[in-house]
Amino acid sequence: MVPPIDDLVSEIDSLEFKNFIGEEYSELYFSKESKGADSFWYYNNSGKMENGMMIGTEGVISLKGCGVMSEFTIVIYN
Repeated sequence: MVPPIDDLVSEIDSLEFKNFIGEEYSELYFSKESKGADSFWYYNNSGKMENGMMIGTEGVISLKGCGVMSEFTIVIYN
């Protein structure tokens, strides 16, 4: 699921992200879909419910122009 624009936190360096998730994992699940991207953005689409539990997701999307090329979920809160 692509996060709303309000949930974009900051642009990130693609090489740092690939190092964070590991080169092999990056090649299998992210690099092919994001090849040629203009930018990579960290998003935080999470929040707290009334009982204090977190819900939502955090991750990275790759953009080319105004379009989303790929999305990589880092954390899923239930």
